[in-house]
Amino acid sequence: MNIIKAEEEIRRVGNGNIRPVLEALCLTAMETVLNILWFEAAEAPAPPVTPPSQGAQGVCPDCGGQLNNQEGCATCPSCGWSKCA
Repeated sequence: MNIIKAEEEIRRVGNGNIRPVLEALCLTAMETVLNILWFEAAEAPAPPVTPPSQGAQGVCPDCGGQLNNQEGCATCPSCGWSKCA
């Protein structure tokens, strides 16, 4: 189909007005692109989550006891000192 016939067909479908047809084509193209981006983002793997270690975290500045990690915060089980407090 050549350009002139395509324009005539668009005008026929749009009842002589080409603008609604072009707007519909643009909206369809935008929806297609957004769907592609949405599905690509949905398929992307989530970054791995590494839990905080439960091992020793150093020495308590108050009593010199061994610090442990509790709920992501260095805490001293001997005196109760906490880095997050």
